[in-house]
Amino acid sequence: MRNLSKIIFINSANIPYSETRLDGNVHFIGTQGVGKSTILRAILFFYNASPIHLGIPKEKKNFDAFYFPFSNSHIIYEVERENGVYCIIVSKSMGRICYRFVDAPYDRNWFIGLGNKVYEDWAEIRHRISESSGTQPSRKVTTFELFRDIIYGNNRRPELVDFRKYAIVESSKYQNIPRTIQNVFLNTKLDADFIKDTIIKSMTDDNISIDLDYFRNQIRDFENEYNDIYLWLKKEANGTNRKTIQAGDVLRKYNAILYSRKHIRELREELNYALRQCLESKPEIERRIEETSSELQRAERLISEETGKYNKELDSLKKSINILGDKINESRKRKRKYEDMRISEIISRVKQEDSLISEKVNTEAILRELTSGSKDISLKYKHIEDSLRSATIEKKNILNAELSDARAYKAEEKERIIADGRKTEDNIRSLSAEEIKVSEESVSGIMEQLTAERVRRERIARTKYYEREISDKETEIKTLDKVIIESDAEKKSLHREKESIIREGEMLMKECEMKYNALISELTGKSAVTKKNIDEINSVLDGYKGSLCEWLSENVSGWEENIGKVIDERNILYSKSLSPERVEYSENIFGITLDLANVEREILTPEILKGRLNEAKQRKQEIDKALDNAINEREAEKNAIVNKVNRKAKALDVRIQEVGLRCYESNEAFKKLNVEINDLKKAGKDKKDKELNAVENRIGDFNNRLELAKAALAQSKEVLNKKIATAKKATDAKLSVIELDFKEKENDIKMRLKQLDSDLDIALDQNNKERLLELKNAGADVDSMKRYETMIREIDNELSFIKSHRSDVSDYEKDKRELFDNEEGFCNERKEVEAKVKNLDERFRLRKDRLETERERLLKEISDEKERLKTISDNVLEANNFLDDPMLNPHSEQTDREKQISGKSCREITNDLRSRIISRENDMKAFKSAVTVFKDGFSPRNLFNFKTGMVTDQEYMDFASDLDSFISNDMLQEFQKRISERYTDIIRRIAKETSDLTQNRSEINKVINEINDDFCKDNFVGAIKNISLRQLASENRLVQLLLTIKEFNEENQYNMGEIDLFSQGDRSEVNTKAVDYLMRFMKALQNEPSTKTLDLSDSFKLEFRIVENDNDTGWVEKISNVGSDGTDILVKAMINIMLINVFKERASRKFGDFRIHCMMDEIGKLHPNNVKGILMFANKRNILLVNSSPTTFNAEDYKYTYLLEKDNDSRTRVIPLISHLD
Repeated sequence: MRNLSKIIFINSANIPYSETRLDGNVHFIGTQGVGKSTILRAILFFYNASPIHLGIPKEKKNFDAFYFPFSNSHIIYEVERENGVYCIIVSKSMGRICYRFVDAPYDRNWFIGLGNKVYEDWAEIRHRISESSGTQPSRKVTTFELFRDIIYGNNRRPELVDFRKYAIVESSKYQNIPRTIQNVFLNTKLDADFIKDTIIKSMTDDNISIDLDYFRNQIRDFENEYNDIYLWLKKEANGTNRKTIQAGDVLRKYNAILYSRKHIRELREELNYALRQCLESKPEIERRIEETSSELQRAERLISEETGKYNKELDSLKKSINILGDKINESRKRKRKYEDMRISEIISRVKQEDSLISEKVNTEAILRELTSGSKDISLKYKHIEDSLRSATIEKKNILNAELSDARAYKAEEKERIIADGRKTEDNIRSLSAEEIKVSEESVSGIMEQLTAERVRRERIARTKYYEREISDKETEIKTLDKVIIESDAEKKSLHREKESIIREGEMLMKECEMKYNALISELTGKSAVTKKNIDEINSVLDGYKGSLCEWLSENVSGWEENIGKVIDERNILYSKSLSPERVEYSENIFGITLDLANVEREILTPEILKGRLNEAKQRKQEIDKALDNAINEREAEKNAIVNKVNRKAKALDVRIQEVGLRCYESNEAFKKLNVEINDLKKAGKDKKDKELNAVENRIGDFNNRLELAKAALAQSKEVLNKKIATAKKATDAKLSVIELDFKEKENDIKMRLKQLDSDLDIALDQNNKERLLELKNAGADVDSMKRYETMIREIDNELSFIKSHRSDVSDYEKDKRELFDNEEGFCNERKEVEAKVKNLDERFRLRKDRLETERERLLKEISDEKERLKTISDNVLEANNFLDDPMLNPHSEQTDREKQISGKSCREITNDLRSRIISRENDMKAFKSAVTVFKDGFSPRNLFNFKTGMVTDQEYMDFASDLDSFISNDMLQEFQKRISERYTDIIRRIAKETSDLTQNRSEINKVINEINDDFCKDNFVGAIKNISLRQLASENRLVQLLLTIKEFNEENQYNMGEIDLFSQGDRSEVNTKAVDYLMRFMKALQNEPSTKTLDLSDSFKLEFRIVENDNDTGWVEKISNVGSDGTDILVKAMINIMLINVFKERASRKFGDFRIHCMMDEIGKLHPNNVKGILMFANKRNILLVNSSPTTFNAEDYKYTYLLEKDNDSRTRVIPLISHLD
């Protein structure tokens, strides 16, 4: 019997050295902290090889650091087996735990030399092992998983051949053994899942499960795929299918884009032609512009010369008019002046001068006669009077001279100021003449332009725009109407031809199906029978390991001739539960002797079964090959039919598409022409209105400009008159100042003269009074003298007035001769000059009109040519801009071909192209929108492989092309059939795998019953009255759903042979249920994405029932709070021991007996009676217990008892206390 028999510590876990026997129940005693748990963990490490599942607290050193602190730290496990003992050396190499196997009993001298020194060099240790045992240690095993595979016999891999002799059991599903041992030690919570896994793996090494990921992959898109097809079949309230209508919309817009692309291509060719025409006509127009420009320069030169001559003559005449006007104005001004002076009265008084002088002489003579008698007196006073008069005259002469000088100065200054004023006026007129001339020319030019615009307005009003273009397009409409009618007829004919080809293909497909289906059905039946035979043989062979047949083959020679002829092969020969043993030889069987010599029977030994298996496999391969060939031939023939029909249908589709495109093009062109005619009419009206509005605007503008020009001219003249008036005012002001100064001076002199006369009169009066007095005294006639003297004085005063105004009369006579008498002549002369100006203007206007007309003609020619050149340049620029624009003229669409179609300009073509391209973009957007609407409802991984993530335009176009092919080839029916078959197979597979999963439930129930019976039969623990397990139906929703699907499949297996999930006939209810089950299954898988498989453990529910004394837990899934902590530990240990035993028993039947250990720390929590009971409970099942507690009890129940204590250096010493020999 194989088992771990000893553990040795060398410099490990604070234990310098110890050897502990483990070939029986072991009890470690000692106070807390001496190392009891340390040893138990080291034993557990042998079974689970997992440093992290040893129950080491996180705050303490990890396993490597604590158990292997030095390079010479070792733990050695010694293992017994039927043919000897071997050792496992665990140590640390290069910082990692490693294992080495030595096929020899442990020897202390391998590791420890003289003076109890532990060797540190592994080479030395290896040398001593080889020297003393004659064997070499194995190569290092550096992974825990590999160590577990070696110990538990998962060693079928080639690299483990050398390690097979070290296995204590042989199983690839050994994981429950170390896990259960680990759970007992760690006192882990025990639940149903662990027990279920243990039971299942004890039954078989095969992992029975349903791969949910497989079904996820198979039906993950079922809802989408089902809905994808149903979208084509669902009827609206009006009986139509929305998806079919949307597909038609996509294809219509697709054809529109194809037509637009064709039209754009033709426009590009037409643009190339128009651009070349423009480039070729441009030099000729430039030459004509140059020639006409030379003629225009000559006309403008003549106009300039004529204008210069006219302006010169006009300036001369206007100067004469101004001079004559000045004379007339001066004459009238001086007239007013003389009138203010009352010159007529002055002239009349001046004319009396001679008579006054004569009168004075006569009066003086009379006076002399009166004074003759007093001559001396008179003479004396005459002398005094003469003296007074002489003195006064002298003074007056001085003042009169001064007055004369003032008059002369005034005259000179007035002459100078008047001359300066005339010069200033001339300068003002000269400076304003150019401005007035420009204003007059502006008025004249605007009036001419205004007349030209009025003529243009009349011409536009009579013009009919686009008359020829409209007529041409109406002719095109008639032609297109005829093309549309012919295309419709041809399209209907092609559709009828296509339908005929498709019906012919359907007939050929039916013939092909009938031809091959009978053969395929026969071969399928044969293959199924052969497969069943192979499965049966495999089932028998799979049971060979550990069966009676294997035991007989190894232990009984010639058994085929005796017992082999009478035993049942299936139930006896290959059974694993008979536990055969050799006994004393006898020829009878159960007390009966049989003569079997005449019994002819072939014993189905493994070799015969393998031969039959090979024959069956060969036969199945031949059947499957024939079946594959038949299917391939059928599919090849069907594909040939499909290809032939598709080829013909595709050719017709191409023609239908061409005709449809032609019809669509014609319809679009028809619509376009109608729109263009309306556009032309509207454009003609708009153009006329626009040009009329433009002319009216220009006329209004010219009227405004004319008013402004006239206002500017009037303003210029007004400014000129104001400047002249201002200049005249300045001159008059200066003259007034001179006149005022003179008047002041004259008045001063006159005042002084008057004062002199007054003084003289006073003196003369005094003198006269004295004379008269003296004369009176002398007897003279004083009164007469006085009267005549008065008369003389009055005459002198009048003569003095005449003398002072004689110059005014002289000036008046001069002005009269020079101005007043010639004023009428001045007016007449001015009228003559003004007439000359008018004649000059008329002659200039006539000459200028002639030259201006020529100039306008030339300007119009140049303007027209320049406009034509500009139009050509603009067209060329427009064309080049278009051609250079990568957005409008991408490289992929460029062409060098030329084509004359409509005679449009480059601008019109580019505008049309832009419009078409923009329209194409809009059409593409509408098309994409239609595609988006159509693909709404289709998943990215839709059944029909319709793309849903299109980005480029070409991808959308390819989508529409594929859709066209899809509809044209009626591929929907093929997808309906394919999906129906696929998902029907899935339902059947679900049913089969569910059946496979649940078929072992009876065996599981049998195992559970055996566990329950085992407890009752071998229970040595008095406190535990009952431990029971039971199996219930699974509460897993997925399992429940799969069972429902299985039942549905069994009920409808004959109705689902040719099921169509989309049919609407008698099986619609079955279809609905099938779809519903698949939907529910799919959504259940989506709701549990982490569930990858459904294992056998998921197919049922397991519950416990524990009765401890009077405490009954009832049926529960987890064990907790059964009683005290000790009771919980006890119950869990008992169940784990039973579970280990289940697995051990299954493994030992295949391999042989072996014993394992269960470690229970702090066993002191259990009552001594329970300790004894649990020891017996475990030992009965070949399980050894290793316990620990602070003190010893039940010493007689343990084979070994060890005391652990610390020495002075805090190192652990393991001291054997009790050993019981077998």
